[in-house]
Amino acid sequence: MDSRENIRHFGTSVGKDANVYLFDRDNMGRFDSANNGTLYQELPQALAGRAWSSPAWFNGNLYYGGENDVIRSFRMNPETLMLGAAPTSTSQASYPYPGASPSISANGTTNGIL
Repeated sequence: MDSRENIRHFGTSVGKDANVYLFDRDNMGRFDSANNGTLYQELPQALAGRAWSSPAWFNGNLYYGGENDVIRSFRMNPETLMLGAAPTSTSQASYPYPGASPSISANGTTNGIL
């Protein structure tokens, strides 16, 4: 929910360029090959490689496991509804092609295990 108490429906993806893209599913905008200004947010080179799997989401954190990369956690600021530009944490292990498929096991919103 944003500062005006509007519910937001976000989606996310990673491109071949290893950028993380956050988009508003209810306001997709128009494609413009010269300008990504219609995106909600873009994190350039957020991963070391492409991601071939879906991310995991838990308690305001987005987890991606790109190819030949560690799993990276990006925290969403609850006030701005933007992802932090740098990961808040990373795994120790690196995962070769095709990377990791992160998932969460938790008891509601507590005791989350990645």
